[in-house]
Amino acid sequence: MHRAHRRKNNNKYNAQDERKTGGNRMKKILVTGSAGFIGARVSEMLLEEGYQIVGVDNLNDYYDVNLKLWRLEKLKKHSNFI
Repeated sequence: MHRAHRRKNNNKYNAQDERKTGGNRMKKILVTGSAGFIGARVSEMLLEEGYQIVGVDNLNDYYDVNLKLWRLEKLKKHSNFI
């Protein structure tokens, strides 16, 4: 394996490895549009990997706001969702 490639991979944060080693480091990620279709799904996937998510959405009325609120309530069930 090329040296630069190996070095890059060694510095990559891996949430699963952190949980396995009992580390208390939790990477915090900002997700904009977290109540939208894509943002909610991305947030959900990252939460399942153990990341802390800061979700931001302006809840505009481009489409059903109740649907956006439902998605946010679903995300709020995770203790690492802010």
